[in-house]
Amino acid sequence: AVVSTQSTGIGLFLVGLLAKIAGPLLVYAPIFTGFLNYKDWECISMRCTELMTNFTDDPEKFFTRDTICDNALEPHVDFQWTIDRTSYALEWGLICSSENKGANLKSFFFVGAFIGLIVGTVLFDRIGRKLPSLI
Repeated sequence: AVVSTQSTGIGLFLVGLLAKIAGPLLVYAPIFTGFLNYKDWECISMRCTELMTNFTDDPEKFFTRDTICDNALEPHVDFQWTIDRTSYALEWGLICSSENKGANLKSFFFVGAFIGLIVGTVLFDRIGRKLPSLI
C-alpha cells in the first residue's frame, strides 16, 4: 500500500500540536488550581477568638468557609492559614466573594498559553528555533 506523504505530514503535525498543548497543561495546571482547604486556619485576633468561644457546636465545624465568609474574617488580620503549601489564591486573598476571580485568572492564563503556542509555532516554522527562543 502506498502512503501519501501529505496525510503522514498532517498526522505528525497533529501529534506535535497535541504534545505542545498537553505539555504545558500537565506542568502548569497544579500551580493554578488555587484550591483552598478552609479547614487549615487558626484565629489570631480577639474577634475571631470570641467567635470561636461562642461557637457551641463541634469545634471542627467552626473551621469552615462559612465561618470565614459569613463573619467577614480577613486573612492575616483575623486569622492565618496553617498549611505548608501556597497557591495564588492564598497569596492574593482570593477567598469568599473573590473566588470567581481565581477562575478568571485560570482562564486568562490558558488562553495566553494557547496564543503563545500558536505564535511560537509560526515563528519557529518561519524563522527557525534559535532566534524565537531568545525572544
